[in-house]
Amino acid sequence: MKKLLIIIMVVAMLAVGCTTNNEVTNEAITEVATDVVQNESNVSEGSGDSAEETVEVMTTYVDALNREITIETKPEKVICLYGSFADLWYEAGGELVGIIESSTLPEPAVDLPKVGKMSTPNIEAILALEPDLVIIRAGYAKQEELLNIFETSHINVYAADYNSFDETMTTFKNFCYINGNDAVYEEKSQPLVDGIKTLTDVDHDFSYLLLFASSKSISAKDDNITAGIIDNMGGKNIAANYSIADEESKQFSFEKILELDPTYIFVQTMGSVEDAKARLEEDVMSNPAWASLTAVQEGRFIYLPKELFLYKPNMKYLDAYQYISDILEGNN
Repeated sequence: MKKLLIIIMVVAMLAVGCTTNNEVTNEAITEVATDVVQNESNVSEGSGDSAEETVEVMTTYVDALNREITIETKPEKVICLYGSFADLWYEAGGELVGIIESSTLPEPAVDLPKVGKMSTPNIEAILALEPDLVIIRAGYAKQEELLNIFETSHINVYAADYNSFDETMTTFKNFCYINGNDAVYEEKSQPLVDGIKTLTDVDHDFSYLLLFASSKSISAKDDNITAGIIDNMGGKNIAANYSIADEESKQFSFEKILELDPTYIFVQTMGSVEDAKARLEEDVMSNPAWASLTAVQEGRFIYLPKELFLYKPNMKYLDAYQYISDILEGNN
């Protein structure tokens, strides 16, 4: 009986820990605990060894589509339809049997069978691998459209989407618990939390402009992961605090930027860095007023590395914060 109570307590704790909003109803805890009691009763009729092996600890989580899912056993055949999620899944101690095509896959996933692209997943290739869990990207219609097929095929789905450190850690926690590695979450997350707190406790106060450059266009950003990191380091994004772009054309106003004269100008690039720089040169830097900006004159016009600021930083969040901190301290 003592063993039974321990199992119930562990399951209840996991159920609480794995919801994204850290809340779970008493009914949910009771339901999970009842299932464990039933499992214990069923296996107690057999031998002691078989009883030990068949009792399963369930994992209940709420994903980015607000779907509450219970996984009864650790998934053994997992497919991931987004490269950054695969990286976080591996950090949680998970394994994969299939992955989408991408030029930025984590090393363990490079040689895995490919199941289409992120925007066009191949359902036949996915089902052929007989997965028991598929990780999709919430907000991508072509992936969400597959939910009914997965449910009909009795395949669990985790719909993920995270755009801040807290959201990343919630997803990482769920990934760890699904893999039965709750200790890994504490081991890997706490140093990030402590390190980021140390860096953000330093008193910085500066304005900045964050540009997003590709071969096709240049835009000002105020609502992505990079902006969140710089804001937490004491930055004030002029694109967020002032109207610097025309609502119809989405083209930012040079006159307004000159007026606000940000302390730093950061640039994220997508695709070919050289092509993005060429577009920036043509659309922005060719303007004679560009050279009069203080950030340009004083060497605070900075291209940010893709691995930390274009792709989701995942467990490299502290590195991203440290990179900005070194810039602010004059060490980068």
